[in-house]
Amino acid sequence: MKKDIKKNISKIPSILKKAVKDFYNNLKIFAKNLWPAIKYLVKNLKTKKGREEIYKNYIYKYLDVLSYFGILFLIPQAVKPKDDFTQFHVKQGTTLFYLELLVSVFAVIPWAGFTMSFVGWLVCMIFSVKGMINVFKCKKSILPFFNKLQVFFKNIGIE
Repeated sequence: MKKDIKKNISKIPSILKKAVKDFYNNLKIFAKNLWPAIKYLVKNLKTKKGREEIYKNYIYKYLDVLSYFGILFLIPQAVKPKDDFTQFHVKQGTTLFYLELLVSVFAVIPWAGFTMSFVGWLVCMIFSVKGMINVFKCKKSILPFFNKLQVFFKNIGIE
């Protein structure tokens, strides 16, 4: 048992070095792509068509991200009710909101409820981040288990 612990502890520095190296490489890629993006924005802000394109492609993405922040899913629902992409993410955000409410009910149960609630909130946070990444990638992919959750909430009368 002690040998396994020592073996795992000895791996930590190499794992940490790899994580730092990956972070540094991602930071270099981000910095390399940042300047062309700024030049593109500045160039297109000068024309009316460019401003409309930037507003449509960038500002609306941030609006769609609100779908994954609890009750704030109502804002994109109200602003862009006929946009398929937005409605897809609003539907997922609504399901996530109901899941968060369901998880918060477990918090009142002593001992086990706190643990279940904590794990549930962690899962909800992971789903939220995954949904936000999908918005920025302009993808309409259903989050894991969400099609079953949507059917469940529909069957109990919540939609």
